[in-house]
Amino acid sequence: MIKEAVKRLAVNSGLMRLLSPITGSHISIILYHGVCETACTNGLFRKMLPLDMFEQHLKVYKSYGTAISLQEAMAGSRSIRNPIVITFDDGYANNYNLVFPLLQAYGIPATVFLTTGFIDRKVFLGCDWIDYIAFHSQGEDAKSKAERCVHLSRYYKSLPHPDAQSFLDRLQRDSHVEYTWRAIPRGLEPLSWDEIRAMRRSGLISFGSHTFSHPILSRCSSEVQEFELSEAKRRIECELDEECRFFAYPNGMADDYTEVTKSLAAKAGYTLALTAETGYNCPPFADQYELRRWGGGITSTKLAYLVSGGARAVEYLRNREWRN
Repeated sequence: MIKEAVKRLAVNSGLMRLLSPITGSHISIILYHGVCETACTNGLFRKMLPLDMFEQHLKVYKSYGTAISLQEAMAGSRSIRNPIVITFDDGYANNYNLVFPLLQAYGIPATVFLTTGFIDRKVFLGCDWIDYIAFHSQGEDAKSKAERCVHLSRYYKSLPHPDAQSFLDRLQRDSHVEYTWRAIPRGLEPLSWDEIRAMRRSGLISFGSHTFSHPILSRCSSEVQEFELSEAKRRIECELDEECRFFAYPNGMADDYTEVTKSLAAKAGYTLALTAETGYNCPPFADQYELRRWGGGITSTKLAYLVSGGARAVEYLRNREWRN
């Protein structure tokens, strides 16, 4: 509570605006997956942000920075005050039904990274599959089921690629809970290509690749990684009739991709790649295949502090103190 109050004071006092000229330029890229209409208390929607909270975030972006497209951010203009880029991973239908109308109302652009096998209804998203099975199993309370989801998802992500699908199949068989396209809960369905094209025509939403089947790429062979990267790019370009240049690593933490992954992304024709590691991106970028993103599941106060450059200002002041 004290930290939250200090951050609120720093933002509302105008301190961030005073410090921004000396802390240097920074781009805040924000990572979301989707939203839900009411409080997301059901563990099946643990990746989703309540719709009213997301709208509060949009108000923060309008008040404390400048929301720009990913394309504009990569152009590297230093004249934009606190540039902010909004991104969504996976390609959930709620990005169209709930998110898109709000982005239009506020005039805020975003980039959606598509798992093309999910969009084509050829592959399920593994963690959603695990959550569904865990929450429909018998004999556990909600808290135990939520803990089981986290444990099973962590184990699933640790497996080599050939073993991950076998684990999901075995989990479904042993639990006697079948996950099908008809069983996907409302709010976790994939976008359709028609919805994607409608968003693209607005000029507000751009699209990037999030692989074909959402594997942890560091657990895959080079051949599988190359397929995941190139097939998703090919599919998006086929449907949207434009080049797909942006990529986001599934899961996106430091051990979820390798130097081989980065080189294969460049070889496939991507010009940048986004991680889920937290931090600002400060031009000129040291590595355009390892750009950072802040997670969007935070309070409006903390978000205002981050996009105003709060964490960067603290780092600057600490370095000054150390040098003195």
